[in-house]
Formats: sequence, structure tokens, C-alpha cells
Amino acid sequence: MTERLTDEEVRMLARAFHLPRSAMAVLERAGLERWKQPSWTAQNALEFWDEVNNQLYLGVLADGRVRILTAAAELFPANRVFAAVAAPARSAAGAGPPAGGAAPTAGPAGADFGGVRAPVGRVLFAIDPVRFGPVGVGVPVVWRDGLRQLLGLAARGCDLPADAVSVQDRGDGLLGAVRDDVPAELVVADLMRELRHTLHTYNSMRGEKGRVRLRVALHQGQVVADEGAGVRGGAAQAASRLVDTPALSRLLGEFPTAEMAVIISATLFATTVDRRLHDLDPGSFRRVETDVPGLAGPAWVQAATPAAGPAGDGRVPAADQRPGPPPVASIITEEPRPAAGWDFLVSAAKEDSGWGEWCAWLLERQGYQAHLDTWDVVAGDHLVGRLDEAVSRSRRTLVILSENYLTSTKVQAEWQAAWSADPTGMKRRLIPVRVAVCRPEGLLRGISYIDLVDLDGDTAQSTFVEGIDRAVQGRYRPSEPPPFPGGRPRP
Repeated sequence: MTERLTDEEVRMLARAFHLPRSAMAVLERAGLERWKQPSWTAQNALEFWDEVNNQLYLGVLADGRVRILTAAAELFPANRVFAAVAAPARSAAGAGPPAGGAAPTAGPAGADFGGVRAPVGRVLFAIDPVRFGPVGVGVPVVWRDGLRQLLGLAARGCDLPADAVSVQDRGDGLLGAVRDDVPAELVVADLMRELRHTLHTYNSMRGEKGRVRLRVALHQGQVVADEGAGVRGGAAQAASRLVDTPALSRLLGEFPTAEMAVIISATLFATTVDRRLHDLDPGSFRRVETDVPGLAGPAWVQAATPAAGPAGDGRVPAADQRPGPPPVASIITEEPRPAAGWDFLVSAAKEDSGWGEWCAWLLERQGYQAHLDTWDVVAGDHLVGRLDEAVSRSRRTLVILSENYLTSTKVQAEWQAAWSADPTGMKRRLIPVRVAVCRPEGLLRGISYIDLVDLDGDTAQSTFVEGIDRAVQGRYRPSEPPPFPGGRPRP
């Protein structure tokens, strides 16, 4: 048996680590392997931490109370409940920052953490997109919208809350900050893995000219967050400079098929990768020297390629080849979505609101932002003003085509505005989806539609998703060879 957590400590842990990933991460920091941790099935955060406390009583982790609260204090150094236990424990162990502010030692050999104090502050990242081809060839600034979408999908893929990651423009790329209650190892391991995989899925759907690669820098430190102005401070500047270090560009040049290259500052590497948290492997990184002001010691780089790296080089791992997340809209061949706008305005008659919600939900699952009256118009909104905003700030209009729609006067303005913006149909601004037998007349008659009439649910879903993808891409190529059109050979 070992010392139990107090009721106050359990409540504070449940408040600070209320998400499964953050709770499991702090337990992993404390030395409790994941397979020994309680399950989150049918439990809330308080019940989870109560179960952890019961396991401590049974001796599952030696000195578990002190180790867990010390790990929690590394992430929340200002928390008095955590610090009350962690500070005496550090003093007794003689722990503290290296003398004279010396840089921590860490390396691919997996050096011991050795008393290196976890950096206080938020994890920061800088992302720059570049083209495949000559190293350093940038991309148009409008691609930032697509990068935000890729990053959003990656964050959702590792269960981060919607407000956990904030981004701001940085040249032709992005500078981001992660909320300070998110464990650093979750960002370094899970978020980067999901971003790498989302990028690979995106690139696999594009031709040579449409593919993009990312340079990513990770750092941790104190920043000032200004309302409307983003984050600023020395740590933010260091992250921005780190992504521009020549070593990162050289790595992309060395591995021309690499889709993403990551560079991590020394202190962040020491407290996450070098401790092998979340299955991070120090051997997959390479040490490089940098001269970035404000950063002590070396940095560590890693490249992700869609296929295995050169033979004998175990330091450059292959990207995951598991099934991908929903495809995202093109960030290269498409014009950017209007500011604070939508990818699709879903236009449906009142009688077909169920179809509108079904289509809007599928669009959101594919990574698009959809506007639907029944979702986005709330009490107090001015209906005409909201309609004008939706029409003017949506890239495309998706029409739920039926006799109800053709006889409704309310929805006429929605599809007519889309038609007038693209009368030739070259940009495919107006996409009809036929859900019931009807005979469109006039301008709608000449526009091809996605036909869902008389299809079962699964078939309708696959037909809809494929139709949207064709419309967005503006082209279609089958994944399987067509059948031979000739007759049977003569005997």
C-alpha cells in the first residue's frame, strides 16, 4: 500500500486533467504505464481520479501520490495544491535547474532526464508551407486558410478541445500556441502525428503541382497573449526563428520525398522526446546546431516521408500508413474562403430541412464548413441580414433539389446569387443535389446535379461524398480500370 491522495488533491487533478489524453499523459509522466491505468469507459474525470486513488492504495505505483502531484506541478507550476507536495519532494531529492543556467543534456541515446526542469509556459509552433521541388520555394499567402483547416483536423484527431490551439498569421505561414493545460508531450507526439497524417492524406489526393510540404518548429516558453493581436514575447520569436533555421531546409533537401520536417528546441526535447513519453523515440531525431537568439543548446530534427527513408537510416521514420481522416478542400487550386465565411451554403426548402441537415453534416465530416439556417440562425438574429452574410461569404451553394425547392420563393435568392457569381459554371459555385423526383426549369435545368433519388442510406452517402469531391476538384478519374468494352473473343 502507498499514500493516498487527499480529497482536495483528487478534485484538483480532476479539474486540471479532465480530458482522457491529458490525464493519461500526467500519469505517464509520473511513471504509471498506460496499460496499468484505469479505463475512462463510462466515467467522468472525478470518477477516473478516484479510481487512480484506489489503485495507489493498492500499491500500483511506488510513492505514487508524490510522483503524480510532482508531474502535475511541472505542467501547472502555479497551482498551490500541486506545488505544496512537489516542492518539498524536489528539495529532498536535490532537484532543481542546472547550475549556471546550463543547457540540458539530451540525445538520441535516451539520456536520463537528470533533474532538467520542465519549461514553464505554452507549447508554441511555427509552420511554413513550401512546394515540392527546389528547397525553400514558398507558397502563396492564401494557402494559410488551408493550413488552418489541416491543423484543425489534426487537433480534432487527437481529441483536443476546439479552443486548445490558437493560430495567427506569420508571413506566408502560421504561428500557433497551445493552451497551457495541454501536456507538452501530447503536442510533440499526438498533434504532430495527426498533422503529418492529415498532410499525407491531403497530398495523396493531389497532383504534383498541388502537393505541399511543411516545415514545423516546436518550442515552449512564456508568452503574452493579447486580445486580437495573438501571442508575443521572446519564446514566440524563438519559435518563428527556429522554423527558418538552415538545418530544417537542408533536411528537406536531403529527403526530397519528405512531406514534413520538424525541429524541436533542446529543453522541449529533453522533457518529452528524451523521456520517451507517448512512445516518442529519441533515436528518430538528429541533433543539429542552431544560432537562434534565446535558445540554449542544440535542437533536434525529424523528417516524415510517405515511404521508408533511405536504407540504413533509422533516424527518418516513415509516415503512418493507416486509413486517413476525411479529405480537406483544396488549398492550392481553389480561391480562399471569404473571411469568417463558409465553404458551402446549404440551401433547402423548409419541408426538406432533414435533407439539409444530412448534407451539412456530411460536409462537415469531410472537413468543410457548412452554413445551414437551422444550425446557424439563432434567436435574436436578423433573418435577412444573416441570409445576406451567408450568400456573400460562402464559396459554394449546395441546393437540395425537389419540387418543394422549385416552388419556394424564399430560397430563390440563395441559388440565384451563386449562379450570378458563376454563370458559366467554370468554378462550380452552384451544386444541386436531387433528393426527390422533380423537373428543374430555367437556369437550374442546365446544371448537372448529384442524384440521390431512390438510393439507400449507405449508397446515398457514398454518392454524395464522391459527387462533392468531383465538384470541388473539377475532375474525376476512376480508382479501378474500366471494364473492357469489346465483346467476347470468337472461339
